[in-house]
Amino acid sequence: MVRIIPEMAFLTSGVGRHKNELMSFEMALKDAGVHSYNIVPVSSILPASCKIVSYEEGIAHLVPGEVVFCVLSRNSSNIRDERVLASIGCAVSNNPSLNGYIYEYHSDEDEAEGLIRSKSLATELYEMANDESPKEVMGASKGATVEADGIWTTVVAMMVFVT
Repeated sequence: MVRIIPEMAFLTSGVGRHKNELMSFEMALKDAGVHSYNIVPVSSILPASCKIVSYEEGIAHLVPGEVVFCVLSRNSSNIRDERVLASIGCAVSNNPSLNGYIYEYHSDEDEAEGLIRSKSLATELYEMANDESPKEVMGASKGATVEADGIWTTVVAMMVFVT
């Protein structure tokens, strides 16, 4: 049996704009600095042994074209003046043998509100599972306003895993 257990994880976010929705997503990945990887979204568990590192440290361990797992929050619109937000919250365990929880959140709020909400929901998930408060809570958030009708705006916030 093959097990894939990430050793490290890092947060990143980005925004992209284009007349094509998928291209706006690709541009958001480029802005987030992860466009040269094959992104595979996964659910919301931070492995117990996974170390949270900076973007610079994490990206240094990846090879272009590599399959990279992540928890992905994504939001898109092409309606002028509409607000899009993507946010990730992460609650890290006090106990090195317990996993943490990651919560992906998207809405039309501003970045600060979205970050507060995603971190609060990650904390709630953690406390529900473990009957204790997390050691640390962190997150990333990206918001944008659609500038013109028909031009897609996509925002992403991600917890990227390094195996």
